[in-house]
Amino acid sequence: MDIDLDLEQQKKKWMSRFAILNNRGLVFNALKGKTIDNLLEPYKKLFKLLPVFETENIEYYRARTVNFEKDVNTGKGIIEINGHLAGAFNEKESGKAPAASCKAGRLNDAGESVFYIAEDLKTVIAEMKPTSGSYISVGKFRQKKEFKIFDFATWLRTNINDDFIIEQFQRYNEDEELDAEVLFRGVELYLTMPDYIEQDYKVSHVIAKALKELPIDGVKYMSYFTHKTI
Repeated sequence: MDIDLDLEQQKKKWMSRFAILNNRGLVFNALKGKTIDNLLEPYKKLFKLLPVFETENIEYYRARTVNFEKDVNTGKGIIEINGHLAGAFNEKESGKAPAASCKAGRLNDAGESVFYIAEDLKTVIAEMKPTSGSYISVGKFRQKKEFKIFDFATWLRTNINDDFIIEQFQRYNEDEELDAEVLFRGVELYLTMPDYIEQDYKVSHVIAKALKELPIDGVKYMSYFTHKTI
């Protein structure tokens, strides 16, 4: 796996700072002891400081794990021939999962359907964390209309060194008595980290709620495994 060493060092630096900020409980030390329920307004104000990116004509990939009992020879596009699987999920099965079957994810509640995609094949498979002997079906999609995206990955890569953004963050720090950059980096790391526990979802769902109030079509963040975007 190719790793950008500068980016890896930067992520370690921010992970270290975020470890101070997050105790995996109900309190963020950097937020003056506020509970998770009180994080929504600071996050909403923080996200409004950064511009939204517009994207068009981009290819994306979506992956699903194949369940032998439910998905093979059931009209979903995957068949078994002489003990081997052939085909892939059809267009319908490769789209958003039915809400009723959705478990809680880092940006969605249980029963809420969202479309998780990646910018390349390697990333979408890595994010599935496949086990030995499992089968993954991958669909490729091309964007047909312009999307408005809140892009955490771009800001992480640029190190937030834009003069206007720095000024906005300084004003936020004064008004909220918080550290805007630490909070922002913490959010990106919350989206990126590969292993979640139940407490982590409590925070990421507050983040998701704040993002959903923005006039956007989606959120882009960096994959822990490949440093490409999801």
